[in-house]
Amino acid sequence: MLVAWLANIGFLLLAVAVGRTRALPRATWIGLAVAGVVTLVPLPMDGAGYNMVIGVSFQAARARALA
Repeated sequence: MLVAWLANIGFLLLAVAVGRTRALPRATWIGLAVAGVVTLVPLPMDGAGYNMVIGVSFQAARARALA
């Protein structure tokens, strides 16, 4: 359980670092931040729902970065 929290905090810290350096497109750090926050906030869905939200955020970031 603690490892999952540390991984989520790692996502958030990486999102902040990428956002501050502006090394990657904005959608990239927004996708990382969404992935970190979604798993910390209890949503009214099970594991598959979490995976879907995280996948959609990463795909949106990928599509935005490649456009």
